[in-house]
Amino acid sequence: MARVSQTLIYQFNQYSLDTNQYQLSREGNPVAVEPLVFDLLVYLLQNRERVVSRDELLDELWQGKVVTDAALAARLKDARKAVGDSGSRQSVIKTLHGRGYQFVAELDKADDRQSEDKESPALSLPEVPSIAVLPFENLSSDPEQDYFSDGIVEDVITALSHFSGLFVIARNSSFSYKGKSIDARQIARELGVRYLLEGSVRRSANRIRINGQLINALDGNQLWAQRFDADLDDIFELQDEITRKIVGSIAPQIELAEVERGRSLQPGKLSSYELALKAKSLTYYAFSFGDAKKLQTAIETAEAALEQDERNTHALWILGLALMEQYTYQWGDDPDAALERSMQVAEELIHADPSHAGGYILRGGIKTYRHQYDLAIADYDYGLSLNPNSSIHLIHAAWGKSLAGLTGEAKAHAELGLRLSPKEYDIFLGYAYLGLLQASFAEGDFEQASKWGRLSIQMHATAPVRRAIMVACCAYQDRLDEARQHAAELAKFSPDFIASLLRRDLVLYREPESNDLLVEGLRQSGVGE
Repeated sequence: MARVSQTLIYQFNQYSLDTNQYQLSREGNPVAVEPLVFDLLVYLLQNRERVVSRDELLDELWQGKVVTDAALAARLKDARKAVGDSGSRQSVIKTLHGRGYQFVAELDKADDRQSEDKESPALSLPEVPSIAVLPFENLSSDPEQDYFSDGIVEDVITALSHFSGLFVIARNSSFSYKGKSIDARQIARELGVRYLLEGSVRRSANRIRINGQLINALDGNQLWAQRFDADLDDIFELQDEITRKIVGSIAPQIELAEVERGRSLQPGKLSSYELALKAKSLTYYAFSFGDAKKLQTAIETAEAALEQDERNTHALWILGLALMEQYTYQWGDDPDAALERSMQVAEELIHADPSHAGGYILRGGIKTYRHQYDLAIADYDYGLSLNPNSSIHLIHAAWGKSLAGLTGEAKAHAELGLRLSPKEYDIFLGYAYLGLLQASFAEGDFEQASKWGRLSIQMHATAPVRRAIMVACCAYQDRLDEARQHAAELAKFSPDFIASLLRRDLVLYREPESNDLLVEGLRQSGVGE
């Protein structure tokens, strides 16, 4: 759905909802909210004079896709929580059983600030050729095949990202335009690219047809178009062929030999690839919504893919990442075992494909958790040398290097990651801001650290490290009330975290002076004693 059709600022209770800035605030402070939840609030607000049926909400928010009632109930719960409401109170969003939902809070004001939406600011074009690969339209009769067409685009992006002479917008920023009818020139301005690749995928039984076209977004001219028909058994070869054609059109100086490297896939094993794509979708959902059960399902799905093809690098990468995050959030019965298993998967990925950057980035993250910093840095650097344009790899390296004392490199990695993917998933944006927070704090730049800390918390409010560092930042800047607020929020989901830092049971940084700086700031705040 188009998220807003006119620019309005709605004010109710202590909240302000700005449809142009796409922001919900409480008493001037931003409230973190998922895009779909924001859309739900806007739609109910704009139709507050009537009851909105369940079916209407599903059509508007999910555009006819089949979703469960539980998915709608979860978004309603999140919307109520974001505006200080609840299912029992229903003072903002009321459920009328058998009829639907209605926004019932009294508006203080609804300011019509302008008649037309503002466009996102244009980004400058990089010096090197730059491209965004937009989601391919799924022309199959089954909407559940979306994951398949999305996976094809993801692999094209990954293959293109191996080229250091090509600036490639990351998957999640490109996919923010999925299902939207927007002029190509506007997309190019917003992402800061010269070329766009768009297309469609039609799948029937074991056959697939892909139509693609390359556009010069500056003048709208079509530079290249081609149709590919193949059996699904040839999907990897087909994707490599698409990539070769694109690169040949916009950067002929780039060596094509790297993309001609074929992947070995046994006949009839494509279902393993499909399972890996599903596991990836489940994992990103789990990251975004903090869903431990969904992450466990993703792990099981990736393992099922590997039972059919133990060298499936897609499945190995997503399994290793999911297991490491299971340790990060201390989910499951044995998080330490999850980290150990993640290391085994990283080694298997490197063995299966020594040129796959993800294996080294994954292993670097695990070694960071084990405080093996020199080994971690070596893995980060080698992984980035294999694929320097992956925003997620850059963000992971920024996180690790900010703790290892390489603050300058950490900030450079995080800033490039944000530039390559300015519309990344909130969870990954949060990690980028966390890397910048950790690096700035270690350098003693508390003003910058506070800036990145606020942004990282906005992306993910229940992550303990960013809250703890913000407590110390605020103390050093004599903002003790704000420090206490962060400490109170942290205590809600990790009550012993600050105390463990003060006792030195938990050590974040490699350098003793950085840990001393953190502990002293926590003590000056007066919390956690």
